[in-house]
Amino acid sequence: YLNIRKQPDENSEVVGKLFHSSGADIIQAGNEWTEIKSGSVKGWVNNKYIVTGVEAEKLVESLAVKTAVIKTDH
Repeated sequence: YLNIRKQPDENSEVVGKLFHSSGADIIQAGNEWTEIKSGSVKGWVNNKYIVTGVEAEKLVESLAVKTAVIKTDH
């Protein structure tokens, strides 16, 4: 898991955890740290440990399970 921190600093208080292959909403992207919201937790993660943009899209595509639902009237 990746620690979600209160401030963009490795010594800042841990306010939550982002587990492997989890997603989050990006609030503010920075050069070294990105502010995210995951569930009820809002905080900062180090960019060394996350993927965004095209790289994130490729990861989702490789992990996603595609399903189809067919509805018909009899």
